[in-house]
Amino acid sequence: MGHEKALKMLIMACKKGEKIGVKYDAKITAADHFNLPTNQSIYDFIGNGGLECVDFINKMAWKLNPRPENKSQVYAYSFYSHTLFGYLAFIVNPETGYIMIKSFKKNESPDQRNLPLKGLQALIKHFKEGE
Repeated sequence: MGHEKALKMLIMACKKGEKIGVKYDAKITAADHFNLPTNQSIYDFIGNGGLECVDFINKMAWKLNPRPENKSQVYAYSFYSHTLFGYLAFIVNPETGYIMIKSFKKNESPDQRNLPLKGLQALIKHFKEGE
């Protein structure tokens, strides 16, 4: 399945509150990083458009799948929520359509919005050292 379809499935599952779950670690970081303390608050956030500027990262087979024959896939995305840069990964079971949110946390990768400023900072430092 393509990553666009997987994301649409996630959003729809969150809107309906059906065939969706949240792993314990994802629930803890969603509460700590995004002030989303319950499964329902996570579903509401995703289902009501809380993921802004969503960018697909990758798709891979679920490594810890207890039933590898069902070919569950993990989809990973970066997103913004106001000033926060986030990371979301979820598992899709192709047999049942069930989705499990595996990770919901602040993104550890560099915030793409700040990368141009890093180049500018280096130039400013270079010119100050040359004075």
